[in-house]
Parts: sequence; C-alpha cells; structure tokens
Amino acid sequence: MTAALDPSPIEPVLQPFPASLQRLPIRVKRGSVGVLGGSRCGCHSEQVGSLQLVGCQTAEPITVLVADDEEDMRVLVRGVLTRHGMKVVEEAIDGIEALTAIDRLDPPPTPSVLVLDNRMPALSGLEVAAQVLTRFPGQHIILFSAFLTPEIEAHAKAIGIRACLSKDAVARLPTLIADIAGSGDP
Repeated sequence: MTAALDPSPIEPVLQPFPASLQRLPIRVKRGSVGVLGGSRCGCHSEQVGSLQLVGCQTAEPITVLVADDEEDMRVLVRGVLTRHGMKVVEEAIDGIEALTAIDRLDPPPTPSVLVLDNRMPALSGLEVAAQVLTRFPGQHIILFSAFLTPEIEAHAKAIGIRACLSKDAVARLPTLIADIAGSGDP
C-alpha cells in the first residue's frame, strides 16, 4: 500500500540528494522512500538509517507536444505538466499545426508523448494520430478530449493511441504521461 507523506519531516534525510530532487513528491512503499518525478531517469539508491532512499538524476525530461484549439486548455495543461517536471516542447492550435510541429521535432525521442484534443479545426486528434502512427509507430499518444464516447475510445485504441483521458481529469494527465513514457512499450 502506498501512502503520501508531507516531505517536510523527511527533508533532513534528503539532504544528501541534489536540491532538485528534494522538491519532488515523496512516497513510502514497503519500507522505502521513493522520490518521484516527471523524467526518464537513471535511478540510484542510498541507505539512510532504516530507510532506503531512491533518487533520480533528471537527465532526460519527459517531453510533450500539446495540440488543442483552446488556448486556456493549452495553458492549463502546460502548467500542470511543468509543475510535474515535464517539458512542453511544442504547442499547436489545430491538427495541421500539430503535424507541422511533429515534422519539425522529428520524433523519436522528442516528443516523448503527444497530447491531442480530438475536436480541432482542420484535422481531428484521431486523424493526426493516424498519420503520426503511420510514420512513427512507436509514438506515445494520449487523446485528451471533453467529448469521449465509447466509439471514439474504441477507434483510438484501434489506431494505436495509448490512452484516452477526459479533460475534466486533467489532474491525472501527468501520471498517465509518466506511465506511458516510462513503459518503453510502443
């Protein structure tokens, strides 16, 4: 069972770790303290008293392209992801701009994950995803839409989109991105 902790009582224990790691969320699982973040990392551990500390060198942050025609939503997503240590490398206001940005970024490895709204001008998120996955079959994509139906989710899965998330669950987006980017599975 995982329990969230207030990091302030553990700060003295974290002193051997770089300052950037000391600000990350902490979790305890089976007697160990894990330092979590939004990066692909080279992890290391250190025994401090009875605690096994696990820390990460944030050598390669998770990178994200966000495509949404609503500026407020792009700003919100960028803020949420940045707060979790992820880097929004590009934003697009429609499907065409998303494809242009992807060409410019030349994945992989950047971006690690595409977050695509489905209802956008010119091309939908599903249409963008289909084109991207034809060229880059291993690209991680999340369909992020206020209008998810079982049919849309089935279509997304059929073309290779890794996950669908409703916009009202934006707080879950960093965890979903980290899980997908860290899985190593296309």
